[in-house]
Amino acid sequence: MQSGIWSWLLGLVAMLVVPVALGEILWRRFSDSIRNPERKPGVLPFSLLFGFVGPPVGMAAFLMVASWLERDMPNSRPANDMLIVLFFFSYVAGGIPALICGGVMGGLRKRFKGWAGIGGAVLLGGLLAFIFFTMTGLYADFQEGWRAIVCGAVGGLGSASIAYGVWRREISD
Repeated sequence: MQSGIWSWLLGLVAMLVVPVALGEILWRRFSDSIRNPERKPGVLPFSLLFGFVGPPVGMAAFLMVASWLERDMPNSRPANDMLIVLFFFSYVAGGIPALICGGVMGGLRKRFKGWAGIGGAVLLGGLLAFIFFTMTGLYADFQEGWRAIVCGAVGGLGSASIAYGVWRREISD
């Protein structure tokens, strides 16, 4: 039983580490155009970065919150094989809000820099995920809508922290 929990946690950590590491590679590819707002290609690097990193990070946050809320139920954790399915499903469920959030934040990157950009991405990611999941009926009632807000907000946080260079201490307020 204990080995199942550890392998489940390892899969959950992989859902966070793999997209963030690959997002970092994508960031380095477009880093010159992201750091310099006068250069083109505009919103494309932000959309790609947010669309790639945001959904799995949001899904991992959702799984952590759901597991914490249902920790007294031993059979409520998803099977280890389900983590791979959920990783790819996160792109289906959260790809559109993440791409829109990345496009908007890329368009506003001259206006919002540093911590303001990260805070804006968190708020916008949560709002877009809530609207998208409510409109599609995935969380039709408003009592469960907070889960969509958590997924979108954490996905926006993960994407924006890479885009605005939190890990490299390049934030300028």
